Parts: sequence; C-alpha cells; structure tokens
Amino acid sequence: MRVVVGAIGMLCMFVGCSPPQYAVAPTPQPGIVINGASYPALERGRKPKTVVPPQYPDEAFHKQIEGFVDFEFTIQPDGSVADPKVTKEFPEHQGFAKNAEKVFGQFTFAPDVVNGVPVATPAQYRMAFKMH
Repeated sequence: MRVVVGAIGMLCMFVGCSPPQYAVAPTPQPGIVINGASYPALERGRKPKTVVPPQYPDEAFHKQIEGFVDFEFTIQPDGSVADPKVTKEFPEHQGFAKNAEKVFGQFTFAPDVVNGVPVATPAQYRMAFKMH
C-alpha cells in the first residue's frame, strides 16, 4: 500500500483543514490499548495476562499507517507463548510483524485446564497497531 498525500493534503497542512482519509486495515474487536498499540481479545474471549507493548514502526508512524499482525502459537501450561508464527501482516513491509515478533514471546496467557491440570493450548491472536 502506498500513501500519497498530494496537493490537497499539502494545502491542508498549511491552511489547517483536515487531511484526506486513507483506507486502513479492518479494526479488530476492542481490547487493551497500550502506548498506541491495541491488543484485542483472543478467540474464545481470552485476553493476555501479560502484555509487552511493541514499538510502532517509525516509517509507518510517520506515514500514519495503521495495521495488524496475526499470530498462531501454543499457550504452554505455565502460560508462556511457544512456537509463535506470523500468519498475516497488514499492510506488508511496514515493520509491524518485525516489531510484533520482538515482544510477542514475552506475553503470557491463561492455558486451558483439563481435569484440573493446565494443558498446552493452540491459540490465535491479532496484535493491532492503531494511531491514537
């Protein structure tokens, strides 16, 4: 996705009108917002117990581009994240996946419990990057 401000956008910067609006990724379900990054709930209503906010990619921030990264992973019995894999980054090549991968392994979640014992649990998570 390429964002071009154009003459109207430049004029707006000088005279104070609203710049043009750009299409962004669909907004995921509402969740926790920390330092400009939104952390929506997992499928089945799960939310992370521990969240480490990623750094917003510099270029995307300056271009005012929002995006998201989808992960598939396993919640270990102790709540830690194992085998995280990025399944989608939108938009691609803006640095969202790179920055999300740096911190996602530090998240913790509540695992499923079977017969009173925590078990490894396959899961998915969408980490959204939103401008606020």
